[in-house]
Amino acid sequence: MLDMNKSISYRSSQLLNALIDQKKEFFTLTDALNILHGKDYATVRKLLSDMTKRGVIMRIKDGLYHRIPFEKKLEEKGCDGCQQPV
Repeated sequence: MLDMNKSISYRSSQLLNALIDQKKEFFTLTDALNILHGKDYATVRKLLSDMTKRGVIMRIKDGLYHRIPFEKKLEEKGCDGCQQPV
């Protein structure tokens, strides 16, 4: 299970874990709505917007997103020797 750090919310973690399990690097708003079933459209849009601002995902175009692999973030920060998440 993903545990990047304490700054990502439970819902963000839930979405990212499901995307990882499904081996999806690119996903749509509809995918997110299906994963976070029970959450309304506006709530999921806000979550995706917040995740984009935090650099967890990248917005490609309206309704299409790219999951930024955690390993890439470590490399960008110069953490080649950092311990990888288990």
